[in-house]
Amino acid sequence: MWEETRKVEKTGCAKLNGLLFDVCPDFVGKHVDLRFDPFDMDEVEVWFNGSKVCQATRPHQGTATICDRQHKSDPLAV
Repeated sequence: MWEETRKVEKTGCAKLNGLLFDVCPDFVGKHVDLRFDPFDMDEVEVWFNGSKVCQATRPHQGTATICDRQHKSDPLAV
């Protein structure tokens, strides 16, 4: 798996390789590590401080920037 560090935007999303991923609003303004297979961008893991906290999803296939604010993560990891 590849890994890239990204800052979570105020929408609760992070951009990776030109694609928008719903991460979690708990991580807004924080840097997270995104682990992924560059040949299968449907599955992206979100890691914070060395622990996996959630699975990122692609909420929209187009250019929309609204992310699901109900996305849940492990509250102990924040």
